[in-house]
Amino acid sequence: MGNANFSTRCLQKRGLNILIKFLLLTVGASMMFTFMAHHVVYRPSSAVSRLGPAFMLINKAGNSHLDYFEEFAESPDEEKIVLMNKMRESMKSFMHRCTKKKAYCKKFPEQQHILTLFTTWVYEKEKFHINNKTLFNWRTLPNVNLVVFTNSTGVKYYSAEAGFQVLPIIEEASGAPVLPAMFGAVMKKFQSEFYGFANGDILFTKTLVDTLEHVLCSLGQIRRQNGILIVGRRVNVPARLVTDKIAMSWKQLDRISHSGSLFQSDAEDYFITDKSYPWHKFLPVAIGRRAYDNWVVAFSRYHNITVIDASESIQCLHQTLESRGNFEGLEKGRYNIELIDQLRLPFSPYSWGRTLCAGMKSWTNLCGEIVLSERYRLVSTCTSYYTFHKIYKLLGLIR
Repeated sequence: MGNANFSTRCLQKRGLNILIKFLLLTVGASMMFTFMAHHVVYRPSSAVSRLGPAFMLINKAGNSHLDYFEEFAESPDEEKIVLMNKMRESMKSFMHRCTKKKAYCKKFPEQQHILTLFTTWVYEKEKFHINNKTLFNWRTLPNVNLVVFTNSTGVKYYSAEAGFQVLPIIEEASGAPVLPAMFGAVMKKFQSEFYGFANGDILFTKTLVDTLEHVLCSLGQIRRQNGILIVGRRVNVPARLVTDKIAMSWKQLDRISHSGSLFQSDAEDYFITDKSYPWHKFLPVAIGRRAYDNWVVAFSRYHNITVIDASESIQCLHQTLESRGNFEGLEKGRYNIELIDQLRLPFSPYSWGRTLCAGMKSWTNLCGEIVLSERYRLVSTCTSYYTFHKIYKLLGLIR
């Protein structure tokens, strides 16, 4: 009898150990998946093979044949002839469509400003050349008011020399300017269709203005009545590759961008809104501190503001210093996190506040035309609520 009890206890203990190991493995796999979703950099070479032989035929400018692909090694010639003919007719139709582009939008009047774009920066010897290149890069943008917020005499001098308007920083927190206060200041002083903030190490091309023009004429009044937020991911390029001359050349920046790496979806470096965006209701989050970017997107989505992910249509380059890397902001305190946590939100702003959670996206089709469309699907983390919220809703305690 004693041996039987002992054997039973051994089996129970063994079963418990197996269960614990299984749970640990499950949790570990879940954490690994989350990390991969947030931090893996997807490189073009890893996706090309998934596009298949049709893409490879196009990539070779038509000077290739299905004979060269292993996938068709066993296919009869009759099948390959039919498929090559279909491919050729499809390409002819496609090229004809591209040459017959329609002007969907009227050209924005040159005498009006489509955007007021502002930034703020601190003079540091190591980063001055980066901030300076940003100033002169932004000057190439047409129909844009350019503004720098600063209380520094040196920064004021260099910004004014570059042709920027200079405004004082009127509200700070955690040693950094407060984002809603800066938006409020430029909205009072300048007239434009859009107002935007971007970090002082971000470079743009004319795709920024082109996208805004397309959004302006494509988005109906119903979608615009609660406000618009446009965000996007950046491409990290080594700062040493960006010379003063390259910073002012859209063509050269486009070339360099192809050698860079697309950064993660929970790191946003620019925010563009229209006049209707409710900045007056916004938490006083400080720029350059953790989570302020995620909060902007999460707040907008929660309040039914139209959020557009422009990662595929706006070329946004981040000048990365080797000595500082791409995660500099993570080391600058928890002010924003503590501010957000006080709200006891029913969802995670760090999951809801990623570019891939935007309900709409702007992208460029194969003819080079900008397209604005609904996102086909959202990942579950973009819409999930905390467990306590689900329980309260199930019990009818909240709507």
